[in-house]
Amino acid sequence: MRFLCLAGAGTNAETFRVQILPIVQDLEQDGTASFHFIHGDIESPPPNEFKEFYGSPPHRRFLKQYCSGRADYEFFNALWSAPHRLTPEQKYREMVQSLRPESTNDVQTILDRLYRVLDHDGPFDGIIGNSEGASVAAMFVVNYLTRCARKEIQNSLKCAVFMSGGPPSFPDGTGVFLADEHGQIITMPTCHIIAYNDSLIDSAVALYHLCDQASATIVDHGKGHLVPRDPKSSKLMVKGIRDLIVRATSSSPG
Repeated sequence: MRFLCLAGAGTNAETFRVQILPIVQDLEQDGTASFHFIHGDIESPPPNEFKEFYGSPPHRRFLKQYCSGRADYEFFNALWSAPHRLTPEQKYREMVQSLRPESTNDVQTILDRLYRVLDHDGPFDGIIGNSEGASVAAMFVVNYLTRCARKEIQNSLKCAVFMSGGPPSFPDGTGVFLADEHGQIITMPTCHIIAYNDSLIDSAVALYHLCDQASATIVDHGKGHLVPRDPKSSKLMVKGIRDLIVRATSSSPG
């Protein structure tokens, strides 16, 4: 199975490969999977106090901001300050109402680029994204499945791995898809690699809720937002992805 892999904000394709190298090595050594890594086009210098977490340059991202027209810290503060009693979807809805994100052309530009990657470097059987890359991967999957349903393109993607991601943006960037409004719109098998002690866990859970619950699984590594590389966590994540591949190949015709 061949995966297209989208790096998180502030990193790059090679850094993402290093971040998940134990997973890559395990799945490549027996021919189970291969991986093609890409990063965003927008320059994104990391904060000085966290530079060591972002790896070597270039530092790139896909979206200009997590919430269009607003600084990233405003987005994070709006989520973190929401009452704990609210569901992840309610917290996102409050954030959108509070920040009033602007319309943006970022989304369509990114989608166009990802379709070009599929045409030039594909085909791919699955997609993997980390953090912002997971949100963008979900955004692409929603658009991809919509186009497949309209028979505009042929469906080759069988599954997705979302690592500490968030719900995908609307095509115009003015909001996000939420399960309590839009249902389980990601119908392919998914594996959600998360940590319930992640400060952004509500984002990851909101994305999980958008996926077909009969074919979605959660792997909780318990190590926060960063991708852990210790042997125990790596083994847990590899098992989650191997199980996903089995589900995806058994549920896909041909």
